[in-house]
Amino acid sequence: MEVVMADAVNCSICGKKIGGILGTSLAMSGQREFWGKQGIDASGWCQKCMDEYVKEENKKMSQEIEEISDMLKHKVKSALEYIELLTTPPPVSWDGIFKGIVSGHAVIGTGPLTEIVSAWTDFFGEKSHTYQEKIREGEKGAILDTKFECLKKGANFVVGCNISIQEATSGHGMLMISCAGTAYQTKDVPEIIIEAYELIKKKEKIQHLQGELKKLSSF
Repeated sequence: MEVVMADAVNCSICGKKIGGILGTSLAMSGQREFWGKQGIDASGWCQKCMDEYVKEENKKMSQEIEEISDMLKHKVKSALEYIELLTTPPPVSWDGIFKGIVSGHAVIGTGPLTEIVSAWTDFFGEKSHTYQEKIREGEKGAILDTKFECLKKGANFVVGCNISIQEATSGHGMLMISCAGTAYQTKDVPEIIIEAYELIKKKEKIQHLQGELKKLSSF
C-alpha cells in the first residue's frame, strides 16, 4: 500500500484531497517517477489527473510520431541514394568511423528448385531470364534493407559488402538473399543523411517513451 506524504494533502493539479475515506488516490509511484525523469514534478498528482495527463501526452506523442513518419518517407528515400556499397575495406586514406555490422535480407519464391537448376542449362532461355530477374529484384531488396540499417547508424558507406544466396526452405523454391557489411561514416556525411538519421532517432526516442508510459498506465 502506498504511503501518502504529509505534505501531499491535496493534488497539486486539481486541488482535491488525497487519501482518507473520501479522498482521491495518489498517482502510482512508477508514473510519478517517470515524469520526474522527464523534468516534470508529478509528486503531488492524484491518479485521475495523472491519467488525464497521460492520455493527452500519449495523443501528442502519437501525432508527433505520425508527423515524423511522413517527413521520413521523403527523407529516407533521398538519403538512401547517397549511401554507397563497397566490396572492399575503406581506403587507408579515409579517416572515418566504423559504426557496426549491418545486413539486409529478402526472401523470394521461384518455384521448385529442380526447375531452377535445369533452367541454367538454357542461359538465354525464357525461364532462365525469369529466375534471374527474380534474383536481381531480391538483391535490390536486400541491398536497400542494408542501406537503411546503415542510415540508422548515421553512416554513408557499407564496406566489405557481401551478397549471398541460399535456400530458405528445403525444396520448396524459396531463396533468401542476404547482403551484409560494415557501416562506415566518413567526415563528409551528406546533409540529407544527417537529417534523416536525426529524424529516425527522434522517432525512436518518442516511441520508447510512449512504450514505457503504456507499461505504467493504470487504464
